[in-house]
Amino acid sequence: MTVCHAGMCLFLSLKSLNLMVRLTEFIQNIMMTLRYYQIEITMSIHFFKSHS
Repeated sequence: MTVCHAGMCLFLSLKSLNLMVRLTEFIQNIMMTLRYYQIEITMSIHFFKSHS
């Protein structure tokens, strides 16, 4: 295994790790957004129920 090959392997693993982190952050953002909307919807339902 040459130094160049090792460098490429390291580069690729770092690249895939970065992708995984990005994906995780993306999923977390979606979860946060969904939770926020869920709260908004719940509040709206309570509001409409109490005012109907």
